[in-house]
Amino acid sequence: MAAPNGARRDRRAHPQLPVTPQQTAETAAACFAAGARALHLHVRDSEGLHSLDPGRYREALDAVQESAPAMAVQITTESAGLYDVTAQIACLEALRPAAASVSVREMARD
Repeated sequence: MAAPNGARRDRRAHPQLPVTPQQTAETAAACFAAGARALHLHVRDSEGLHSLDPGRYREALDAVQESAPAMAVQITTESAGLYDVTAQIACLEALRPAAASVSVREMARD
């Protein structure tokens, strides 16, 4: 599984970090060509910050599906200190992805 970006980094940390759906799709295709068969996906908002927006996920998922149709994709519900449990669950409910990473520590708070 390839994990080409993450929630806490931006292009200042690494200029090649994929942050747009098109950049992510290009990276997914390159990772697939190199042998990766799954992608751990984070998406960004218009400012380049970590997002759980289902619309942004759909856009990125569509782009990856087009560039690497055989690649499995796992979305993330990581809060990154920006989202609460309600937002994390809403993301999952809206997308109903085939695979998602879920932090039990974040979601099973007292």
